[in-house]
Amino acid sequence: VYHLNGNANDSVGASDGAITGAQSGAGQLASGLDFNSNDDVVDAGSAGGVDDLFAASGTLTAWIRPRGWGEGNFGRIVDKASDTLAASGWALQVDGGQAPNHALIFEHGFSGGPGRWNGPDSSIALGVWSHVAVVYDASSPSNQPVMYVNGVAQAITVIGAPSGTRASDAPNVLGIGDQVA
Repeated sequence: VYHLNGNANDSVGASDGAITGAQSGAGQLASGLDFNSNDDVVDAGSAGGVDDLFAASGTLTAWIRPRGWGEGNFGRIVDKASDTLAASGWALQVDGGQAPNHALIFEHGFSGGPGRWNGPDSSIALGVWSHVAVVYDASSPSNQPVMYVNGVAQAITVIGAPSGTRASDAPNVLGIGDQVA
């Protein structure tokens, strides 16, 4: 649990993060972090408490207020992914450029190819606070995530169907904001 209220400490003690570039800013419930460039990130490392979150059903939530769609029209919210997502990992992002766009994207790695799911067009707005969540069980490639925006389940478009077995994200670091190399 990362409140990002002046620090990047994990409230449950699983894996404290290190802040690079992000500055203190307004938050939805208290102060938060302002990720205002493509190199602002919280690196929360890799530890048992943050590894394989979606192995047998997991939930990820965040408050976001995007000012732009991110580098290349993909704004990472949080991920635990390698450079080649098909190999391992997962990512929750906002999509500003592909159809559907202005929506959430969720990706998860599998041995035969990653799954990629998008929410509906215009479900995310710039400059507006939104509570986003994804619930997913990666134990089978036939499972579909459920994505929420402000408590409302979103219609999902399958952009890429996963195949094979779930890839472990354990070698990867948990990053909030820009991708951690």
